Amino acid sequence: MSVALQVSLRDSSGRRSSRRIRSTGQVPAILYGHGEPNVALSVNGGALRAALKKHAHVVTLTGGVDQDALIKDVQYDYL
Repeated sequence: MSVALQVSLRDSSGRRSSRRIRSTGQVPAILYGHGEPNVALSVNGGALRAALKKHAHVVTLTGGVDQDALIKDVQYDYL
């Protein structure tokens, strides 16, 4: 059973845009694909925390990208 996450595409990357996204309650994310270009996304923070609390490894992305994804790494505090 996979968990559905609503995502939206990000047009910018970097520290400043990530901080702006976090201030709105969203979480910046990157979708990596084998042989495909990387896609910068933003995910609702509450929905992502709920998925991680359920120990979901495979999630269904809807919205900006419609596909299944594997949560490979979560970074809580970069320091």
